[in-house]
Amino acid sequence: MAYALPGTGGGVSVTINNTTSSSGSSSAANQLTLPFAFGDASPAVIGNAPASKQILSVQLFITTAFNGSSPALQVGIAGTAEDLMAASENTPGAIGEYTVYTVKSYGSIQELILTITPGAGASAGAGVVVVTYES
Repeated sequence: MAYALPGTGGGVSVTINNTTSSSGSSSAANQLTLPFAFGDASPAVIGNAPASKQILSVQLFITTAFNGSSPALQVGIAGTAEDLMAASENTPGAIGEYTVYTVKSYGSIQELILTITPGAGASAGAGVVVVTYES
């Protein structure tokens, strides 16, 4: 999959090698990937983190800046929305890449979620979240 990450001088292309499932999320051997936009239902399911596998990083690519007031994005699990990436660790109102490195693991399979708060009056905003875990 390739996603355009606009920037100066013609933009940046983000390529993620994986396959897409019918739900819109996708996974590679050690990644869970979910494209998202400002109007998507929240929380959005990124995928299942395998039991006892360390999550190594969470990458958030903002491809279209969120234009609502005080937008926020969080990555975590049900009950702990900021378990992997807190809202303070990204800026949805700006195009860019945000990465959090971690060695978090769960004792059982956990559904990872992206909580999307587009902000009041939002009419734009999109990106891709990629969670990488050990093989």
